[in-house]
Amino acid sequence: MRWIACLAACLVSASAVAATLQVSPVRITISADGKAGVVRLQNQSDVPTLVQVEALAWNDTADLAEVPRTSEILAVPPVFEIAGGAEQLIRLALRKPLTTGTEVAYRLLITEVPRTVGDGAEGVSFALRLNLPVFVTPAGALPQPSWSLERDAGGARLTLGNQGNAHVRVQSIALFEDGGASPVFVSDDGGYVLAGDERSWQLDLGRLKAGAALTVKAETNLGELEAAVDIRG
Repeated sequence: MRWIACLAACLVSASAVAATLQVSPVRITISADGKAGVVRLQNQSDVPTLVQVEALAWNDTADLAEVPRTSEILAVPPVFEIAGGAEQLIRLALRKPLTTGTEVAYRLLITEVPRTVGDGAEGVSFALRLNLPVFVTPAGALPQPSWSLERDAGGARLTLGNQGNAHVRVQSIALFEDGGASPVFVSDDGGYVLAGDERSWQLDLGRLKAGAALTVKAETNLGELEAAVDIRG
């Protein structure tokens, strides 16, 4: 029996499909006061599926075996069989109410337990896996994104810092010089920047004019953000 993992980034859609399993929402928010959140899982096949649910520490890695599980989030039920065409609600809650004013992030791992292929039959049993972000966000918590550019040995590094107390999710960025119409750098390599964290993109310094003012436009969960870039060094 071979395990084949399907890791879902789930950054833009309201729901995600892993083969015959559909989940909604794909970005989960839990109340800081401990009130349970709900995830809806549907089995779109005509056969029953055994599912395991685990709460993980925040991670940006595909090697989930190295990611520690957490007991701070309660997921109910943790293991269940969902009949063909049926729906299952997964309830998530904090074991203790959040007492800090800063958002806390986790991951929810939803795994289809593979079935044994019939006796004497040749085939592969698939283990489908969804890795979903979970945020516990205090009331009024907001990100505070800021952009900077620093020269280094490899050229230049564009950095998004977040000094706020909630995450920002970047989908794409475009960098412009002196208000120009065409960007000098674009990237669809986005992701989450948690409170107090940062994310960087490497640039070719040869493409940047010395002394030019830089502006970045970014598509984010806050909408399109446009900001001046602080040039350092």
